[in-house]
Amino acid sequence: MLETEFPSVNIIKGDGNLWWTGAVAKALDTLRSSFKPGDFFLLVNNDSILQPETVAILVRESVHNGRCGVAPLALDYESGDPLTTGFALRQHHVLLDFEHQYAAIIEPSMLFEAESLYGRCSLFPAEVLDFVDNYDAETFPQYYGDVDFCLRAREQEFRFFVTGATCIRVQHGADNTGSHFAFRQGAQTLAEVKANLFSIRSLDNVVITWRYTSRHHPHRAVTATLKTAWRSLRYWRPIYAVVGPHTPQKAATRAAPASQGASLVGKALGFLTRTLNVCVVRFYNASLRLQRRAFPR
Repeated sequence: MLETEFPSVNIIKGDGNLWWTGAVAKALDTLRSSFKPGDFFLLVNNDSILQPETVAILVRESVHNGRCGVAPLALDYESGDPLTTGFALRQHHVLLDFEHQYAAIIEPSMLFEAESLYGRCSLFPAEVLDFVDNYDAETFPQYYGDVDFCLRAREQEFRFFVTGATCIRVQHGADNTGSHFAFRQGAQTLAEVKANLFSIRSLDNVVITWRYTSRHHPHRAVTATLKTAWRSLRYWRPIYAVVGPHTPQKAATRAAPASQGASLVGKALGFLTRTLNVCVVRFYNASLRLQRRAFPR
């Protein structure tokens, strides 16, 4: 379709193994030499539907705010409900919950600063590549690649915003969502749990979680990785029979016997992860003290 309807578009072909971050990195490597001062690059996922004025508005907002990174509001295609768009400031371990922030930024003139933006539709000044090089496809082939890029850019004092001046519609489908969506629909076999723990297509991949938290939030790396592992393990049939389906805390009602079991398991897991995290932090601090004594400045 692109070749026939948009013949001027440069189509960059991969080998089928690039995943999301690798595809973005390959595109930027190809285009980088052609960027001129004042240029931008725009990331758009194949399930994102833009309005005619979206790109112009994002460019305007970036220029008016010191050539920052900008993303529009993201709405579900079917329901129109707002979707998570990035990480909020000072909330490293919690995804920005735009379901609650939406009312605060719906005015066209409002900007909401974020630590990072998701890749479904984000505009960046081309010069950011001079400071952070490119997306790290080797470390984060699918998930966290967009967040990692932005956090590294923030270390170089780049800023990121979500604007209420425009929005996109996101049309989720079976072919363009992570494997963890289907996994969380009910009890799973041990093989399916293992696949969810280590699949590149899974947001619950414990290896990727460890890489991300170790790089950007090392004080939470152990806790975050264990919690991610628990998100998969709780769906293993023997455990699922005790704890039942996951119920968001905000929608919880009076506990039934199954949810009482879930509460006990959750408390035990919380105690273990807190204890382990304290031990790791103390060991890390002790090793730093030993290094300073052995190699004084």
